[in-house]
Amino acid sequence: MVLVRYKKSFTAEDELVDWAIRMYSSGAGERMASKIRYYKHMLLVVLRRDSSPIFTHNDLQRKDVMVKPDGELCIIDWEYALRLLEY
Repeated sequence: MVLVRYKKSFTAEDELVDWAIRMYSSGAGERMASKIRYYKHMLLVVLRRDSSPIFTHNDLQRKDVMVKPDGELCIIDWEYALRLLEY
């Protein structure tokens, strides 16, 4: 089992891609080198867009909307959330 440290947030897409590639390549070996190069290229192509990303809850139900004591609405249960790219 390989333990890899990760950051809780990334300041740029390049940083996210580098982290993802390190995660994938740790323990992958030399035989996966061409696949790793391909993923690194494609992740940068997919993540670099001029349009804004779309963030979706992906499982919104009535039970996921909570009301705080001050009356403010709060949406919970983000485990199936997705970041989609606008096409």
